Amino acid sequence: MKKTINKTSINQVEKGPKNQKISNEKETPFNTEPNKESVKKRPSEIAREQLKDQSEKLKSLVKEGQFETINDALIETVYKNKANQDFKSYKEWKKEGYQVRKGEKAFVLWGRPKELSPEQLAENKNPELNKDNEKEVPTFYPMAYVFSNAQVDVKEREIENSTSEKAISDIQNLRQSIEYNDPEMSR
Repeated sequence: MKKTINKTSINQVEKGPKNQKISNEKETPFNTEPNKESVKKRPSEIAREQLKDQSEKLKSLVKEGQFETINDALIETVYKNKANQDFKSYKEWKKEGYQVRKGEKAFVLWGRPKELSPEQLAENKNPELNKDNEKEVPTFYPMAYVFSNAQVDVKEREIENSTSEKAISDIQNLRQSIEYNDPEMSR
């Protein structure tokens, strides 16, 4: 096979079977832009897009007053089923004495809105105007991750500690009641 190099486009051209030209174009860091289709999205970006799509579909239910918030609508119409009834953050489950099982995937909701930082505002080339034609401070809605009751277990240590504490408390109460009822024990 014969190889020739075209200096202007840095292409390698080979002659394949039946003298057909085969081009193996080499990309250089100077003249290549990533193709949007070829760039893989991170799981969080995919989750955000899905959350946006679901939220857009449920917006009308919130406007009609069937649900107070988009998150309420998401939980009641999309996430809730026979197994998944109660949704809380990891921190809330932990506070209540539960542990989210390893490997469980969170349900995604919208977090509390945050105002953009001055650096982020500088990047915003098209600021929105409110009714008074003043620049509106844009907000960013982060994603919040919640787990359902079907994804958690009661912490074993919590059970052991609460059982032993209850047992000690019961013994102390029993001892006090015996001392109170038996005058000879109190001497």
